[in-house]
Amino acid sequence: LEQFIRANRNRTGPQLEREYGNGASLLLARLSAWLRLTYLLGLGVHSLLSAISIFVAASSGSRFLTEFIETGGVITVLDILAVDVLSEADKRAAVLLLHHVANAGRHYKE
Repeated sequence: LEQFIRANRNRTGPQLEREYGNGASLLLARLSAWLRLTYLLGLGVHSLLSAISIFVAASSGSRFLTEFIETGGVITVLDILAVDVLSEADKRAAVLLLHHVANAGRHYKE
């Protein structure tokens, strides 16, 4: 996961789609599901949030943002902020992900 983050940190939506083909959306769905299933354990939350942020913050990647929101990703991230067992670094990564969603425009903020 860390290697994925390093390799894709500054890619745009089209670059991610070209790199992973139709598998980019599937990868985002798997990462989102993995986060939902494991965030209460507190293991790897920061890495998962960082990987998801790559998709959500990608320039011209509104499809990824829409998919993340439609699968309940924002609700999961808000739940992460309320969990006491998670570190401050995990919560900062959650706030950063919410920041990326908010930066996408009013439509996504609501």
